Amino acid sequence: MISNFRKKSNSPPVKALSVQVLRALQGLLFLALLTPSAAMPTSRTQAYLTISTVNPRPMSMGGAFVTVQDDLAALIWNPAAFTLYEAEVSHRLCVHVNPVIPVLLLRENHRHMADFLAALGLAIKGVTFSHRWAEIGLLLWEEPFYNPAASVNGRFFDTEHILKHYTHTFGLRIRLAPTVSLGSTGNVYRIRDEEGKSVLAGGANYGVLLKPIKVLTVGLAYFDFPSSLKQLRGEMEGIVDGSITAGFSLHPDDRTIVAMDLRDASGLEKITWNKLHFGFERIFWEHLALRFGYFQAGHQEHDVYSLGIGLVGHNGRGRGAAHRSHSSYLANYALLVEEGKQNQRLWHMLSVLFCI
Repeated sequence: MISNFRKKSNSPPVKALSVQVLRALQGLLFLALLTPSAAMPTSRTQAYLTISTVNPRPMSMGGAFVTVQDDLAALIWNPAAFTLYEAEVSHRLCVHVNPVIPVLLLRENHRHMADFLAALGLAIKGVTFSHRWAEIGLLLWEEPFYNPAASVNGRFFDTEHILKHYTHTFGLRIRLAPTVSLGSTGNVYRIRDEEGKSVLAGGANYGVLLKPIKVLTVGLAYFDFPSSLKQLRGEMEGIVDGSITAGFSLHPDDRTIVAMDLRDASGLEKITWNKLHFGFERIFWEHLALRFGYFQAGHQEHDVYSLGIGLVGHNGRGRGAAHRSHSSYLANYALLVEEGKQNQRLWHMLSVLFCI
């Protein structure tokens, strides 16, 4: 009976129906994303994170990312999901290079050698090292959403605050078993507050990731921010000091992820708005990922609809299971549509990274 069912499930009519259902779901998600924007002829502002960020993939999935395995992005969402390779790999060092920063900085007529060297140094976005049962990662120059010093309508590539407003993260992930991982990070924040003063502080994240069955991943992440920056990631990401995020993700096949996160899962009421975040990702044609998501932002409970695309790099597929990275994306773009009562804000996010 089981063999007969497998034969039927692999038959052309069933496959065609599955494709039609998947396309219909994607169409509905796309329409749901566009409908609020078209229905409300409100004023519109633009916001950008396009210089040095790894957040386009997580945010295009609605911030439902605590159980999604990734490389650099996982360090700030759940260090237990920080994964470089599917199989155990010994002594592999990788430098992640961001070409956007040096190109933009060198365009600004820097005349001194120190400026040139600084631009080249800022090109290093991260350094990762894998050793069988552990991964170590360093994430540099991460742009936070919280930036009171930025103008309301900025530029797509704005390097003005890159040296004065950033986060550095050092993380470690340990695989206790094939289905159990633990992780932690230490964070250094240099943030400009509402008064334009520079705040230098430190914090930490902790996480656990479990795979009870092949198609299901569950996880928890705890966030400890410095007292002066308790709301650093609260407005758009829904993460506040002392909060726990719980989540799960379904993987019906090796190209599809359906994820949901619950913010403030401890029930301490640190978050009073909608705590649920939803995300979806599907890889097409081996190299293109499409993503959708939904969540509510901030205390005003603004609806946020997200979409994004990702370009899978040469590390991602075609090099064999032992050398395949879970999330080797050369480029990611995310558009967040934040719907207010009388205005609409569009968030543009871009990341470009090369691994050498």
